[in-house]
Amino acid sequence: MELSMMNLKSTESAKVNSRLPYFLIWGLVLVWMLLVWPGNMVREDASSRSIADDDRKTDHITQDLPVIQEFYPKYDRLYSVGFVLNREEGAVSEGTVSFKLYDEQIHLLAQQDFLMEEIADGSLTEVILNQKVKAGELYYFRIEVSGLLDKAPTLSYRSLSGCGPEENGQLYFGSNVIEDGSAVCRYEYRKKVGLAQVLAYDSFGVLMGMVLTEMVRQWKKKKELEVEMEKKSYGKK
Repeated sequence: MELSMMNLKSTESAKVNSRLPYFLIWGLVLVWMLLVWPGNMVREDASSRSIADDDRKTDHITQDLPVIQEFYPKYDRLYSVGFVLNREEGAVSEGTVSFKLYDEQIHLLAQQDFLMEEIADGSLTEVILNQKVKAGELYYFRIEVSGLLDKAPTLSYRSLSGCGPEENGQLYFGSNVIEDGSAVCRYEYRKKVGLAQVLAYDSFGVLMGMVLTEMVRQWKKKKELEVEMEKKSYGKK
């Protein structure tokens, strides 16, 4: 009787162990689906930037005379902001450029400082933020320069009317409005995927689960066949 109970327990244990890989596979599939939705861990890239126009330049930017750009983000995760500074004949070699991000209540959300030597003259400088924001609400970015030993840089801007990016509102130099001004900039986002994308990602997870399940099934079948062959070979001896 005790031997029969031991054999029964051994059989049940073998069944559980044989199912364990399948539990793991479909457990991972479930985790994947939950990360896609409602977790929103899978996101797509989106970008918005200024379009072609003749660049204009602000006056020289200092700590007391910063440039401030209003903008209204399109999505809820602002990954980066790019802007363009200029050096007059490459003159600026020392100093610190501070980029600051504020919400509508002028709360500082993020700040990143660059050495002037890290700023490419007339090219896009990207600030990585990965900041959660509220789409459609007002935000500001402010650029100021301190510790200068030479001429201060200027900011490139274009016409606000039709030259984008569409997020931009009013541009300020110090406390003065730059009429019809929009900073030359680029906004990079990580946006939530829509229903169609959610279904596509979920389908991919299910498909991978089915493929792995079949691979495990074939592997187990092969192993069982090898064991059976060994038993037959041992029986002949």
